[in-house]
Amino acid sequence: MSRKFPYYIKICITFIGSFLISQFLVNTLFITNTTTPDWASFQSNILDMNQNVGSAGQTIIGNLIASFTPSKINSSSISDTQLPPSPLPTSSNLFGFETIPTKKPVVAQPTNPPFSLPALPFIPTRKPTQKPKVSPVPSPKPNPTSPPKPTIQPIPIVEFPKVSGDPLKQTWYGKKSYACYTQERFIQVYANGVNPDSCRSNVKKAIEAQNTTIKLLGKTITIHEKAYPAFKAVADTLEQYKKDSTHYDFPSKPNYEIKNVGAYVFRCNVNASKSGKNEVCSPDCVLSPHSFGIAVDINYGENCNGCKTYDMPEEIWKTFESYGFRWGGHYPLINSYIDPMHFEYMKDLCEGI
Repeated sequence: MSRKFPYYIKICITFIGSFLISQFLVNTLFITNTTTPDWASFQSNILDMNQNVGSAGQTIIGNLIASFTPSKINSSSISDTQLPPSPLPTSSNLFGFETIPTKKPVVAQPTNPPFSLPALPFIPTRKPTQKPKVSPVPSPKPNPTSPPKPTIQPIPIVEFPKVSGDPLKQTWYGKKSYACYTQERFIQVYANGVNPDSCRSNVKKAIEAQNTTIKLLGKTITIHEKAYPAFKAVADTLEQYKKDSTHYDFPSKPNYEIKNVGAYVFRCNVNASKSGKNEVCSPDCVLSPHSFGIAVDINYGENCNGCKTYDMPEEIWKTFESYGFRWGGHYPLINSYIDPMHFEYMKDLCEGI
């Protein structure tokens, strides 16, 4: 006669059986990570347990196996290649239940939480800058140069000879001075001997074609080129007394100022003509030595024509006379009006007379 157990004892037996089965499964499948589960041994153990427990235990074991899934197995210790080819045991093949096919375990991939970068500040797109255009540099054009003006070259002299003897005893101061001091003689020597027309324009043209310039006592004057050597000798001699651009330290008159110097001008001789000095077309006009570029006036304000007093330094008039000039300050020697500012070159005019 079978002995009936109280209900609470059945519950305890069921609980104890469930606990033992769970410990077995844990020790067999989940604790050891270095071994591969032996599904054949597992199935044999389950069958032994199924024979030793009652219907309540079989129910618990069936439910436990039915609820078991391979996803609870540690994925780090069991790989796909280590799984047996047969499906996991279920309650069907242990206890005669219908077999439920199982899927290949899928290892869940961890999903990262959505992450978004903070919005970057707006940076405007920089427009490409255009390269500056290189302007072609024009090649410098040569400045047009005008042809140089022909300059009148001074007549070179080595040394102009001084007159021999006393200048006051030369021909131009003696009785023969009138013979060499005529219009015909002037035109013959300095105007190429042309036959003067009514206004002497051809004489003027012939003279000006032979004129040149020279610097005398700091002033530039125009003279006839034939008289240039004599003027140059005088200018060089007086240059030794030069103090500055306008003053000369002559022994007879220190710090003497040269105010003006005049030479060529085509006009009548005021002392020898009955006409006005500019009436060159008048038959009463006698051309001045200034018209031929052989005479010069110096400081005519202080040494005026006809003045009995003058301040012409001795060094000036003696230098002129030593090179063949006649000084107007000595005109009384030839019975003419005194003209201390005036110097005229006479040597070439009186040569051979």
